[in-house]
Amino acid sequence: LDTALADGGDADDELVHNTARRVPPALVLPLFAALTERFRQSPERAAQLAMWMRAMLIHQGGSVSAAPELVAQLATLHHALNERLSAFKPLTQLEGRIDVLLERLDASDAPAAAAA
Repeated sequence: LDTALADGGDADDELVHNTARRVPPALVLPLFAALTERFRQSPERAAQLAMWMRAMLIHQGGSVSAAPELVAQLATLHHALNERLSAFKPLTQLEGRIDVLLERLDASDAPAAAAA
């Protein structure tokens, strides 16, 4: 799986969807579980892995929708998403504070540069 996802940043949407369509139903839940675990462990790969998970749910969701294991896997994914989102607001606030400080520094440097 890691080898297949190694070029993930280069994978186009069509390739991902075509691959997701071809996954045998017996492998859908194990693959989704592996994708979810990698999503939890590798924040830098979240966009790539989310693209694969979305394609799997679109194309294979019907074949596994009655599986009780799917609920547990979706709960794990939901928890991982909530963890990411909980960190987003404080980071956004920090970014805003840094922007304000940079603007103040630029404003204080402008009069000094004009006087020189």
